[in-house]
Amino acid sequence: MRVVKDKKLFYMLYFIIKLIFFVICEKMKFVHKPTGIMGTKVAEDYKNKLGKNKVCICGKLDPMAQGKLLLLFDEDCKKMDENLAHTKTYQFKIAWGIQTDTDDTLGLITEEINIDKNMVKKLINNMEKYIEKYEGSYNQYFHKYSARTVHNENSEKHSLWEWTKLGRLDEIEIPYKEVSVEYIKYYHTEKKNMEVIKDEISENMKYIEGNFRQNEIGKQWENYDKKKEIWISTFEARVSTGYYIRQLIHTLGVDTGLLGMALDINRTYIHI
Repeated sequence: MRVVKDKKLFYMLYFIIKLIFFVICEKMKFVHKPTGIMGTKVAEDYKNKLGKNKVCICGKLDPMAQGKLLLLFDEDCKKMDENLAHTKTYQFKIAWGIQTDTDDTLGLITEEINIDKNMVKKLINNMEKYIEKYEGSYNQYFHKYSARTVHNENSEKHSLWEWTKLGRLDEIEIPYKEVSVEYIKYYHTEKKNMEVIKDEISENMKYIEGNFRQNEIGKQWENYDKKKEIWISTFEARVSTGYYIRQLIHTLGVDTGLLGMALDINRTYIHI
């Protein structure tokens, strides 16, 4: 009899959990944003597919990032603020030796250095020291290509990316916010031929919509030395809302002296 009761209890709990999950999924949806596709396009596509009137994104992703988006629909968009506070997990790859003005592949190269095996060995040996500096709570500056609005002394306002494109960053103070990093894990470092990387970048850039200097940047990568070999390190981090992985990559490039460019940023999990 005990076994039967336990079995009944198990199935009862199972159906309750399934019902709760169904109700939650009716009000919100986790979707995947591919690299190169704008998050707003993904959201609009789902809104139309589900026959909803309104959609909002709880935590956007950069054009060249991929991964999970949390969408709310219609009346549940009123709960957007409370759903922005979730921590998130990212896996990301840094291409060493290259720096762009956006800190990812959708930018113009501003500086390069040649990296040899000894430099890579030193990097790997000291990797824990570099990344542990960015674990815990601290203030992180907004990335210069973020959508954060900032005023200058004359009360003129633009988003940070607009101030950057106008070449007028010197007129403002870049704001910062308190962030929290639960952990940063280093996985491995590998060497990859630039010809393969170029093909991946070109494929992802095909889908970019809007004015992101695609033609100029596309030609830059098209003409890049395909024989060059690039060292790439893979990481994972669990971070608080609003954390900029590109900003972390930029500062790691400065700290190591090896420069750094985001080759891939993948939001793998939103912790509800």
